[in-house]
Amino acid sequence: MFRWVLWGSLAAYAVALVAALLAHPALPVEVAWHGANPLWTVWLPAITGIVLTRAIVTRRRRRKLDERTRNALEEHPIRAELCWLLLFLLCFVSGTVALPRLLGAAFPPDVYVTVVPALRVLFLLVLPILFVDRAGSTLSGNAPAMSALVMRVTESWRWLGALPVLVCIGLVGLGLRGEPFPPPGVFLFVMLLAFVAITVPEEVFFRGMVQTRLERAVGRWGGITVTSLLFALTYAAMDGYGEITALSAEGALHRLGCALLIYGVIGVLLGYVWSHYRNIWLSVLLRGGMLTLVIAPTVRIVG
Repeated sequence: MFRWVLWGSLAAYAVALVAALLAHPALPVEVAWHGANPLWTVWLPAITGIVLTRAIVTRRRRRKLDERTRNALEEHPIRAELCWLLLFLLCFVSGTVALPRLLGAAFPPDVYVTVVPALRVLFLLVLPILFVDRAGSTLSGNAPAMSALVMRVTESWRWLGALPVLVCIGLVGLGLRGEPFPPPGVFLFVMLLAFVAITVPEEVFFRGMVQTRLERAVGRWGGITVTSLLFALTYAAMDGYGEITALSAEGALHRLGCALLIYGVIGVLLGYVWSHYRNIWLSVLLRGGMLTLVIAPTVRIVG
């Protein structure tokens, strides 16, 4: 079953990407993450981060950490919890897509910048914690063990992941050299938005909850692949909406191709780092640091 899920998800990724490329042959040239060069902001950091992580973490340490993760989730209703998580994800995407249509031209654009992050926090953080993470403790008593495992990181080797994380962020910074960055006050606002409204909910949801449970059900690489695909499809389905700037405005297939080439690759990097360290702080730093640098030069303050 592990191999079936892995190869099935890879096949789905490949079919969707080929369809997007056939519809838009220039997609690899046109694709950009918030207008930034994807070679430096996505692909090169992803390859470098995965290679460094693989070189740092020994197989013995990873297997012991995997065993601790399995013990923390012992007796959890994994399938039921995954169903709840998929329901919350569907609610988030549906709300994000429906919001502009419901509000229409009656409200200024800054309403979306306020309400959509609130939907993300509600459906990807608050409700999953209440209904999946904390609710599981009433049945097995092990939900706090999982939270402690990923948040109270006491082993020094699990902090060595700071090296690939900082290298990835540094590569993004090099790729953006020469870009006009906003004043310090605006940059701090962008950082707050990137971490609080985007990174924390998404990393807790996609890596901390979805991928961890999928790994238990379909294996490590199956969990990474399926979660990365869900991550990319989520952004593709959000009707072009993205914090500060749009993903793509050239049709559904173009959005899908952009999402697979950008968010799919980023998802693999985040998932690989997560599977080796189970350190939520490193995951948040990696995603939030890269995102802050990328969106800062293109930020628009709606007034």
